[in-house]
Amino acid sequence: MSQTHIPPSARTVQDVSEHDIAHREIRIDRALGYLVLRLGLGLSVMLHGMVRLSIYNLFVNETVKQFAPTFLPPTSVRLLAYVLPFIESILGFLVLIGAGTRYALFLGGLFMLVLLFGMNILQQWAIVEIQLVYVLLYFLLLVLRDWNDYSVDGLVRRRKM
Repeated sequence: MSQTHIPPSARTVQDVSEHDIAHREIRIDRALGYLVLRLGLGLSVMLHGMVRLSIYNLFVNETVKQFAPTFLPPTSVRLLAYVLPFIESILGFLVLIGAGTRYALFLGGLFMLVLLFGMNILQQWAIVEIQLVYVLLYFLLLVLRDWNDYSVDGLVRRRKM
């Protein structure tokens, strides 16, 4: 059975309506998929920070101790350890709710480079692999941001229309 091509001018209202419905369904599926991925990344990063805040002094001291054998100055390591939980908590929360998504994802991806640097210096290859997955997730969410419908940014965008 061959299908015949119907020129756009000959399409009925029903044809156009079915096409619009199918297009909307695809859009909704993509937006829901994006939502799930964004929620997962945001929750994970935010909880990383919150757990570290709950053991703040221990986290800072253990991080400095972990990097003691490296060439990194202890003062620099301590400074990063002081701010890391706050950065993770804030960026993770922004990604979770989808507010300032472009900037939160970009900054989160850049910050992963700092963490990758540290884990490479420590030769923690398994952790490096996990961090590269995070970098990939930041990349995907950033380039597919057009599907970020179910978010604070999406709500703001719809209100402007």
